[in-house]
Amino acid sequence: MRKAIVLLFVAMCGFAIQGEQLPTITSIEIVEVEKHEETHSYDVHYLVCCERAQRLIVSVEEEYGARMELNVFDNPTKVESVATGIASLHHVWIDFIVENQYGHTIETVTFGPGGSVIESTIPLAIKQVATSAVEYIKIYDINGICVAVKQKNEPMGDICRGVYVLKFFDRYGNCIKTCKYLKR
Repeated sequence: MRKAIVLLFVAMCGFAIQGEQLPTITSIEIVEVEKHEETHSYDVHYLVCCERAQRLIVSVEEEYGARMELNVFDNPTKVESVATGIASLHHVWIDFIVENQYGHTIETVTFGPGGSVIESTIPLAIKQVATSAVEYIKIYDINGICVAVKQKNEPMGDICRGVYVLKFFDRYGNCIKTCKYLKR
């Protein structure tokens, strides 16, 4: 009985120690999405922080694209880099893979057409967009119908009382913020 308890304890401790040795990505920050209208592409500037990693591999894969970009960084703790020349017409997946002798961890950030983040397997730190970046606002009623489009400095006085969803767009037509609005 005592031997079984010791073996169970060793097995549990071995698993816990091994789990603590796996590499992890502690944060991913999308610093900037730099758009290039003339080439219908964009660059993604990112900052990745990781622990216990011997290698960071950043893979960029475009929907319907034959190109796949790989960047490899040895012994990373904090890596700031750029994924360049991404086609803006389709979805893009950027995989951040950290590995060491005990295993690997993968986090994925998905970008929609135009370069806006639409999904991530890790909470992202995205730099706040300045209000000067807002070009226009689309106003939707509670049924999802667009009732008005306002320029960034245009007053909201002609909107009836009610609850609305406001979508803020930049000059490229990307939605950069969404919020609920109560007109009294």
